[in-house]
This record gives sequence, structure tokens and C-alpha cells, in this order.
Amino acid sequence: MQINLRKASALQSDIHEILRNVEVETVATFEEREVVVDEMTEAIGEWRTNLERKTDLINVLFSIRQKVGAANAESGLNDLLTEHRRVTEQKELLEELTNRLKGKMLTVDQVVTKLAQLEERAANAKDSYFARGRDVEVRTELMDKDDLNDYRSQIRSLKKLQRSINEQVLELNVRTIIDLSEAEVQVLSNEDLV
Repeated sequence: MQINLRKASALQSDIHEILRNVEVETVATFEEREVVVDEMTEAIGEWRTNLERKTDLINVLFSIRQKVGAANAESGLNDLLTEHRRVTEQKELLEELTNRLKGKMLTVDQVVTKLAQLEERAANAKDSYFARGRDVEVRTELMDKDDLNDYRSQIRSLKKLQRSINEQVLELNVRTIIDLSEAEVQVLSNEDLV
């Protein structure tokens, strides 16, 4: 049986869900002497069946993972996913830098002038707010409007690149096929997954 990578991903999720819900209970409590033989036989059969079931599912799960990994490498999907991550990191870095800025950078002369004015006020004020040991400081953004606009343009370009990569990934996930063995298909059929 052949399935695409999208279906393989869904199957892996479904298998994980089943594995979480199937209990392999190797301890039992009995209360009535008359039914111990039947209940113990049933409990032993149940844990052995569930262990075999989980073992089969684990084997199929990792077989699918191995096949998906090989298909991802062969199809170039791994490279696309790596590039997507790089683009995302770059975009997030630029967004973090630019989101809180307005492009209001003071020139060196403006900073020096403001510092001089604040120092003069502090020196002239005897009991004022400025004379109470407050540090004289001027705060300015370090990115001007041109820089800010340039980085925001880069962010838009990176978003477009992300969308393009996402479309390529989707296409490869649908187009790339892996083969499941008859035994794997049987295990999945037993679980009503195919």
C-alpha cells in the first residue's frame, strides 16, 4: 500500500493515541475464589494481547518514521523545513527589534544639546526634582525611520518566503509517497486505521 507523507503523519498521530490508551496491566486483584481461574486466565490473556498489540504498533510507527525520514531527505523536504526555520528565526529577530520602535532617533547634536540643558537645569535648581541626585540622561532610539522601513520591508519579504516554502512543503507532503508492507497494512487494518 502506498501513502503520501500527509497520511503518514496522520497515521503516526493515530498510532500514538492508541498506544497511550492501551494498557498492559500485569497485576490483578481477585476477590472471589470461585472465579479466580477464569478471571486470571482472562487477565493474563488480556495483558499478553495488549503487549503484542502495542509491540506491533510500535514497530509500524517506527517503520513509518524511518520511511518518512528517508523520503524527506530524498525529496528535499528536510532542506525546505530547515530553510523555513531559518527564515522564521530571522523574521522573528527583525520583528523583535522593530516592533517597539517608531523611528524617532535623535542625532548626536540633539542628544548633546538635551544633556546640556538637563545639566544646566540641575545646576540651577537648588531644591528641585533635578537637584536630588537624579542622573541626567537622554534616551533615544538607535534606528532611524529609513532603517525601520528597510527592516519592515525585509520582514514582509521573509513572510512571503515563508508562505512560498509552506506551499512547497505542502506539495511535497502530498506528492511524496512511501510504501507500507502487507504486514504493516494488516496491523493498521486491525486498528481500523486504513
